Amino acid sequence: MKIVEIEGLIIKSMKFKENSEILTILTKDNVLSVIAKGSLKIKSNLRMISQRLTYAKFNIYYKEDSLCTLIDGDIINNFKNIITDIKKITYASFIMDLIYQIKKDSKEELLFDLLIKSLTKINEDFDPLVIANIVELKCLKFLGVEPNLEYKCGICGKNEVSTISVDNACYVCKNCLANEYKYSEKSLKVLKLYSLVDFENLKTINVSNKVKEEIDNFLDMYYDEYTGIYLKTKDFIKKIS
Repeated sequence: MKIVEIEGLIIKSMKFKENSEILTILTKDNVLSVIAKGSLKIKSNLRMISQRLTYAKFNIYYKEDSLCTLIDGDIINNFKNIITDIKKITYASFIMDLIYQIKKDSKEELLFDLLIKSLTKINEDFDPLVIANIVELKCLKFLGVEPNLEYKCGICGKNEVSTISVDNACYVCKNCLANEYKYSEKSLKVLKLYSLVDFENLKTINVSNKVKEEIDNFLDMYYDEYTGIYLKTKDFIKKIS
């Protein structure tokens, strides 16, 4: 057994025995299961560092393909504005669940960066639905099913856009339109904008409720059609919306 330092985010915690927890920590490289012994005790020095949604540099006793043990750590961000707001923490939980599902089968480091940057924006009071939808759209690339968002008809190539087709995974013109839902022009343009957003340089973003609803509905249908990913946190979001 060796001591290593890892940078990661606690995305899940589960009580273990009387006073300990099993933590799921997502890092750039992988997902680790770590036991925090005695962390539920009031005077435990692990109490603060073992909270869900804690982004930190953790020192652990590392065991390959086995349960690691938390020693201590230095908090980078504990996202205080998120954990005190039910709406923000619900969307944050959805984003963590989504990226966790993808990260289990992927070594792509950009997923971790996407997670931290999106949570940072929610913590900074950006609209959590907008941030979650941007993450959903960007995650489609890692799943290998991203739509063609070149702003022209993806079927005939005409420089005209009438709506976006889930079945064809692209924008379509009025001549190629079949039974697709007719999204507003604003929603079609904002969807394209979402695909280009760089969270690090994002200063402000204002989207109407109608556009947010249309884009969220499109992404729900697209995920149902192409990914097979079902998350209970998304159902909960619908209930509180």
